[in-house]
Amino acid sequence: GHGHGGIEAFTTDRGDRAWQVSADQKPFTNSKGDLWPSYSAPAALGNSVVTPFFGRDLRSLAADSGLVQWRFEVRYRYYMPSPLPWRDSVWIPNHQPGDELVRLRVSSGHVLARSAAGGVVVSWSACGNALFLVVLDKWTGGRGWLQRRDAATGRLRWRTAMGRDTAQAYHYCTGNGPNCQAAPVLAHGRLFIACTDGWIRIFDPGT
Repeated sequence: GHGHGGIEAFTTDRGDRAWQVSADQKPFTNSKGDLWPSYSAPAALGNSVVTPFFGRDLRSLAADSGLVQWRFEVRYRYYMPSPLPWRDSVWIPNHQPGDELVRLRVSSGHVLARSAAGGVVVSWSACGNALFLVVLDKWTGGRGWLQRRDAATGRLRWRTAMGRDTAQAYHYCTGNGPNCQAAPVLAHGRLFIACTDGWIRIFDPGT
């Protein structure tokens, strides 16, 4: 991905550019004048690359040619994580705290599941039949939550508060962001979270 929201593919043997799909939008500039390049965050599944085109839509591209296979209308912004692959589908993060998470079939783009998100997704991972998410519950005065959801339906199984970002590392939230930005890692039956306060927290993934 590059700073104007497009995507390029390169060969692995020599690094030659195989194809590109460019975008003509300008990089995002916030109210303080800072420039936020909107780099595409692609998810590769088989012969498909599912990638957002910021401020426009989500697209599935053929990995060998870059040809568009399907499009899905979604408000994808610069701070949102990559689509999350799970089996033959992909989960799409939500734009606002009250919006839905959406699961799409990779081959067709058809909606397989929708679920209330309960916050903006900051980072996430898929392990077995579970999704583990860090979300920010609201933009002003918000704090982070760790969630476990069913990977098929998105149904919420449990959540636990993660606190605020005391290091002020989350964009311009000035302490209102989540105390975690790294993706949760499941290993040896435990869930590990690296936090912005300098601590690693370990959770029971079942409870």
